[in-house]
Amino acid sequence: MLSTFIGTNNNGDAMGFWLYAIGAGVIGGLLHKSRKDDAIKEEERRQAEALEEERISTPCDFDEGITEEEFSAMVQRAGRGLSQLFELYNDGPKVHGGFTSQSGKSDYYFTIDFNDFGQLTGKYWLTDYSDSVIPSTIARRISHSISRYPESVEPFYQANERRTDNNNPKENLSSEDQAKYAEIRAEERIERARLANERKIEQTRIKEAEQTEREKLAAEERKRNDSRGLIAILLLLLMTMGLLFYNFYLHKDDPPKVAVTYSAKDFVGMDYNEVKSILRKDGFTDISFTKEADIVLGFVAKEGEVKKVTINGSSKFKSGDKFDEDAKVVIIYHVRK
Repeated sequence: MLSTFIGTNNNGDAMGFWLYAIGAGVIGGLLHKSRKDDAIKEEERRQAEALEEERISTPCDFDEGITEEEFSAMVQRAGRGLSQLFELYNDGPKVHGGFTSQSGKSDYYFTIDFNDFGQLTGKYWLTDYSDSVIPSTIARRISHSISRYPESVEPFYQANERRTDNNNPKENLSSEDQAKYAEIRAEERIERARLANERKIEQTRIKEAEQTEREKLAAEERKRNDSRGLIAILLLLLMTMGLLFYNFYLHKDDPPKVAVTYSAKDFVGMDYNEVKSILRKDGFTDISFTKEADIVLGFVAKEGEVKKVTINGSSKFKSGDKFDEDAKVVIIYHVRK
């Protein structure tokens, strides 16, 4: 069975087997690469999901940097001038809003999450199922206010101070005290901004270190996959070489192959000596004759004409078919009764 599959040691069959072996190796390599790419994509997906889950689960800290009151002021200021907006508020770092479509027939709601691993950095994640620019406009406005902190909240404090002065005229401070109060508030905001920036830098450093570690682990996994793929290819090549050597030793004592230059039909009607000469030139060594005494009047066939040629008992060979050089060739020709 194996020898039939492998073939013989002639050049054509050897080349065919080599092509088969190389094709099998290429296909195996491509399949391995495809599986490796799928594994890498799956690992990247798992890492992204784990990172997103970590981001969402990290509580946002308003104790340093931007306070929750200041963030709420940013949110409310971001909705100014948007007439279709009927709802806008924040729940911690998450901003929720609602607006009416231009036709006035539909209401849409959106959520903007500004929690960047417990910090307000200006980066956001928008959940919106409408085609309106309102959610993205509000998100960009808030992000801009965060990037400009603490300058962006100065109008908020100035408005609060004016309301305090108007509601409590007897408690108004002197100009000197007001200047000191404003200076203290500004220093507090600057200090909170400094602490927030330091914490942001530390958070970035930690995230970068974690990302570096994940990339290192992914690179090691890819290296292991490459090694396994190389080993699989080497094993395939070794198996191929083994089969070729087995094929060589299995057929090293086989007689040489020769190709017949005529088909069985071509020989019919030719003179038997001419057929013998052709087959001798082709390389056949075992040629015999059989007389068929079937000529009565000579109308159907002439004496000496070939009726049939068989090689190893078969008369269905074609030009180019290969046989052992010692294959049994029988030339059957017509003779008179």
